[in-house]
Amino acid sequence: MKKYLVLFLELGLAAIVLWCFVWNGWIPLFQKPLDLTSPLVEGDYIAVSRGQKTEEILVKGNTTTNVLTSSPHRLVFFSLSERAVVFTSEKVHLYPQKTIFVHSFLIGVVILLSVLFAYWLKKTKEFDWATRFFLFALVFGWSGSLSVLFLFLSVFVGLSNSVKSYHFRWYHALAGAFFLWALFSGLFSRFPVNGVGAAFLFLGYMLIDFSFRARSLEKLPLTLVGRAIFSAFLSSGLVSFFQQLFVGQGVGIWDGSVWLLLWPYHEHELVSLFEWSARGGYWIGLMVSFLFTLFLREKNTKEKILLATGLVIGLVTLLFTQSRGGFVLAFVGMFTQLLFLKRGYLALLFLVLPLTFVLFAPDSKWAQSIKNPLSFHTNVQRLHQIRAGLDFWKEANPLTGIGLMNFKEYYYEKRHEYDIYSVADYLHQGYLAILLETGVVGWVLLYGFFAVMWTKALSSALKKKGFGPACLGLQTGFLTSLLFDAMLLYAFYLGMWVWLWVGFSEGMEEKKTTNTQ
Repeated sequence: MKKYLVLFLELGLAAIVLWCFVWNGWIPLFQKPLDLTSPLVEGDYIAVSRGQKTEEILVKGNTTTNVLTSSPHRLVFFSLSERAVVFTSEKVHLYPQKTIFVHSFLIGVVILLSVLFAYWLKKTKEFDWATRFFLFALVFGWSGSLSVLFLFLSVFVGLSNSVKSYHFRWYHALAGAFFLWALFSGLFSRFPVNGVGAAFLFLGYMLIDFSFRARSLEKLPLTLVGRAIFSAFLSSGLVSFFQQLFVGQGVGIWDGSVWLLLWPYHEHELVSLFEWSARGGYWIGLMVSFLFTLFLREKNTKEKILLATGLVIGLVTLLFTQSRGGFVLAFVGMFTQLLFLKRGYLALLFLVLPLTFVLFAPDSKWAQSIKNPLSFHTNVQRLHQIRAGLDFWKEANPLTGIGLMNFKEYYYEKRHEYDIYSVADYLHQGYLAILLETGVVGWVLLYGFFAVMWTKALSSALKKKGFGPACLGLQTGFLTSLLFDAMLLYAFYLGMWVWLWVGFSEGMEEKKTTNTQ
């Protein structure tokens, strides 16, 4: 009887989720639509279309006539400065603007998130909380808010163990000195709030690195790690598919209302990195590279098939995002691993196939940016930003720079001199960005630290098979991506995964040295 009850509940849940996706409409909370048989008083209103096509709203007052358009997937806001009669079709409802709306698509997503959390809470009950929270961060890795939350819970729960096992190395001083220098630079910059805030962003990165260098990749439940990444790819792939099918929007989660904002990264972002497809592409690129590592190591046939399926889902979703940086990150990571595992024929295949695809894929961002590197619009914007960065560098103090995250302030002041259409939250060139914003001293400290970490990963990759090539591949992909972007430096919920693998690679090399002695 219990088995049939569970089956009934699962089918009912699936039906609710499907209804939420198919319904594809906005649902008001605690409000009824206004009565349109009498004139509306002056005030602010929201129009909601219940149809599957564009509907018209005609507003007639003493001196005004206005026609508004309501799309089935958007809320239309308008104001009345006087009493007016409103004429609409039966498929358009009006509400006071203070009404809070929820999209049915969002309800389906929340249900899926809740089920995922309940499943993984039960699946990981035999592990300590630091490991459990790390697995949760992987499962919800496509969710900016939840990923950050769970990863920091993992860091703080395991902090005491990290402190006990910590051994100071000289290069740790490089990272610490960079934070202090960035803080100093930010305090005396034109926009100190930006500079100081970004300095603490890097301190958060260092805390993650500090925590995970005390953990061993070999001791993680690797089967569950692989399944967690598979679960994340499956979830994000399904959400993306349904969103494209029913909401008519590209890869991402869009809530359309700041009322539902859970983490203030972007005014239209709920919890997904895919609101801006490039972010999602970077995250997929990082996860694909490590899932490929687990696939190469796995001996069990069933698990290998599961991991291969996850790789296919991840790569297909990556193609949909058309994220050039994510694409480079994924294939540099996989190519590096194959190279160090002496599988040259596969490495050549992974080099030739991606290049063939990006060059001949019709109307893709990759093909356009490669075939027209100096005229493709995003390439042009980046070139203008680099030119602006070099100009600002000439005016700045070469030792201290202009302060972290201050480039955008300078750029928007003088954007008309470069490219009025370019949007620049940060300089899209990681090496020049750090040089401009923290000066020569900051650049030497930060990239000196990364150089040491890369050489340690290289040493590990040369000495052993396994996670050495994986960590080297991830770090090489990260350093390569900085040539044309800096998202993995400035977008915290992406950068935290880079610093996590930096910590893992250092810990792996230290443990190997200790065991040898």
